Amino acid sequence: MAGVRLLLTGNFNEMLTIVKAHFSFYGSLGKWLKRRRQHKKQVAHRNESGRMNSSIVWQFFVLRKRTFPKLKWEPDKLQ
Repeated sequence: MAGVRLLLTGNFNEMLTIVKAHFSFYGSLGKWLKRRRQHKKQVAHRNESGRMNSSIVWQFFVLRKRTFPKLKWEPDKLQ
């Protein structure tokens, strides 16, 4: 959207900067996805104790639970 606006207003140098940034991002995306796959393979056991199954954002903004004790959440006991 910003690139189209810059093109229409005649800011060609700024539009070119946006295009270069997009090419840089998509050019390196494969490298980052490959690294992510490699690191996922290295994780033997994912520790999810203490993880909350519901959305804290939902509880904060919609349900108006402003403090942590009001979440009524108990962490899993460590083994």
